[in-house]
Amino acid sequence: MSTTFLSVGILLAGIYALIWSGTKVVRSLTRISRFFGLSEFIVSFVLMAFATTLPEFGVGVSAAISGNPTIALGNVIGTNIVNLSFILGLVVIIAGGIVMHRQEKKFFLASRWFDVVMITLPLVMLLDGTLSRWEGGILLAFFVGHIIRLLRSQELFSIHHHFGGREGLSDKGTISLADNVMKDIALFGVFVVVLLGSSYAVVSSSRVLSDALGIPEILFGLFIVAIGTSLPELVFGIRSAFLHVSQASLGNLLGAAVLNSTWVLGVTALIHPIVMQSYGSFLVGAVFLLFVLLLAVHFMRTGGRVSVREGIALVSLYVLFLVGEMLLG
Repeated sequence: MSTTFLSVGILLAGIYALIWSGTKVVRSLTRISRFFGLSEFIVSFVLMAFATTLPEFGVGVSAAISGNPTIALGNVIGTNIVNLSFILGLVVIIAGGIVMHRQEKKFFLASRWFDVVMITLPLVMLLDGTLSRWEGGILLAFFVGHIIRLLRSQELFSIHHHFGGREGLSDKGTISLADNVMKDIALFGVFVVVLLGSSYAVVSSSRVLSDALGIPEILFGLFIVAIGTSLPELVFGIRSAFLHVSQASLGNLLGAAVLNSTWVLGVTALIHPIVMQSYGSFLVGAVFLLFVLLLAVHFMRTGGRVSVREGIALVSLYVLFLVGEMLLG
């Protein structure tokens, strides 16, 4: 019993450290991007999505190194479900609905099916119960293609209201950034180390708790670990809603789902192939993720807006998913 309580304490401390270090990484990357003059597009659709998926990446690497990559799989599926249902729905409700600008809608309509394919590709690969190293390599190839596609679309699409942009940056501020860029780069490295260390703590404690409670590792990853590692997206989304730039959250959530399914699972599988242990839990999670993904894409496509009613529907679906998994588990 004392071991269980200790594992719970380590898990909570690890999740807190994940959130803290993930936030610090985001801020460091933002300041570095300002100094190097990265475009608004890169900051909004590459940098922010990359930064907010670092906790999932840390969990994936730690799980693979420790020989428990199934936790990473459950984490990715669970995180994508949380992002595209609960967090997206909550942001929409807080914002009173989200309306995409003309360029945003044009970009989304042009890329939505490519994004759907990348998010669902690892689910298809896992139908045989295994995600091998060469399949992980394919996922990473899709990730590279995703980045190239985004960079080529820079002329087409630009977000002018986001976090970490150049708005309000004076000459004095630019000089200050130049003076501190090396410090930011060093701090970035430190925060990444903290993130990876806390990820290892989350994975280790999750394994102990899943064994003690008799819960399959993928199911544990679907809920506890996924909710913890989704908090950076949740904080970013709520902040964007209150600052009336909730469109930025749409790109972040969709981009994070793509990176989770390609970059995170690809690297995890390269380190240690993922072999399914609880096929039933995976299948339920995979089917639900596909349903939520297609529903969210449908909501975004119709009129370029997501209404409060649709946001409530997404949050309600996540609640139903939780109840269903608990009953089936």
